[in-house]
Amino acid sequence: MREFLNKLMKELDFPDEAQRYLEKVNMQLDENVRNDFLQMVHQFMKEDSITGLSVLSGKLDDIAAKVQFSNYTLHLLFLMYCAQPLMDYYRKQDIPLDIYWNSMRDLTYKLLECKEVYDIWGTFVIEWFEGFYRRQRFGLGRFQYEKIAFPFDEYKKGDTTIMKGDTVYNIHIPSSGSMPKELRMDSYRKAYAFYRNEMEGKPMAIVCHSWLLYPGNRSIFPPHSNLLDFMNDFDIIKSETSDEFSHAWRIFGKKYNGSTEGLPKKTSLQRAFLDWIERGNPVGNGFGVLLFDGEKIV
Repeated sequence: MREFLNKLMKELDFPDEAQRYLEKVNMQLDENVRNDFLQMVHQFMKEDSITGLSVLSGKLDDIAAKVQFSNYTLHLLFLMYCAQPLMDYYRKQDIPLDIYWNSMRDLTYKLLECKEVYDIWGTFVIEWFEGFYRRQRFGLGRFQYEKIAFPFDEYKKGDTTIMKGDTVYNIHIPSSGSMPKELRMDSYRKAYAFYRNEMEGKPMAIVCHSWLLYPGNRSIFPPHSNLLDFMNDFDIIKSETSDEFSHAWRIFGKKYNGSTEGLPKKTSLQRAFLDWIERGNPVGNGFGVLLFDGEKIV
């Protein structure tokens, strides 16, 4: 397992400091704890498992308290252990391993987010990874995709009608840098190819529910920015405002507590959001739909 973990960290470009720290933590776990880990990995990763990460996270917290490491660190280490049987599954199902590595790269993104927000090498969103390890979410180019049921009554565009409960393909946007049009289109093409057998010659209905699609962002994002261009990929059919601004940490690397005091102003996006909030404007989320025919947005 040690050899696999080291290979995983190198392949996923974990920072050197994180690699050294996680290897040290793993080596300091005694044999009983490692056995507990391996039993939990088997319990979670077996084909017919009904044990979710929400249950296992509590057990990992107990282990973390016993060995006196952060529970965020133990959560990440457990997910790294689970990455080996997940690779075996990809091989058995003939799913290309480049999709495996792209999907697993979310471990890196969440590792870096945890370090930025809490100054801990680990992850504070272990339950988020359920979709990857249940083979329901896949990294395909710049974005990640999973099938969901369309939550609204109806959506029509051209010859396409989507009804409530129809299968659509929900995207998530990992914190992996910019998303220019060429990367977005490449991802949509990869997704269409991956799910092609389910399309039956019809356009792929891609949906996204994100703070990035809140219509008010059109007053914040620069006119020629990739973020605004991303919004323009979608028909935004639903939006809601929020007083909590729960996604502030994605912009500032810190959580929003109702005050902008102490939030960084290093980037133009940070400064624009601070100005927007301080002028009493709301933030929120939007739900968008785009139709993709395999080559272009319809």
